[in-house]
Amino acid sequence: MILCRLPFRSPSDPVFEARCEALENRGGNAFMDLSLPEAVMKFKQGFGRLMRRSSDHGVVVVLDGRLLRKRYGGIFLKSLPETKTCFGNLETILKSMENFLYC
Repeated sequence: MILCRLPFRSPSDPVFEARCEALENRGGNAFMDLSLPEAVMKFKQGFGRLMRRSSDHGVVVVLDGRLLRKRYGGIFLKSLPETKTCFGNLETILKSMENFLYC
């Protein structure tokens, strides 16, 4: 499975805008209290669609650099079950995937 970007909802969605505004009016932080938890849940669900049973195996590739560059990227990574991870350039990742899938 390839995820081109982290699953944040579009901030221009009218319903989402209204929820953010209401949350901020109550003193909350729209990103930390609404956007991030929702995106992390969708991320976990996408991962879960690949891995339904303990005997399943597969590869999830996330192309969004925010996973490593932003502080909240760690929240996404910690939300996943314990699994092998690989970070690097294309060649490194392809070799790691090949070793995982075929060895």
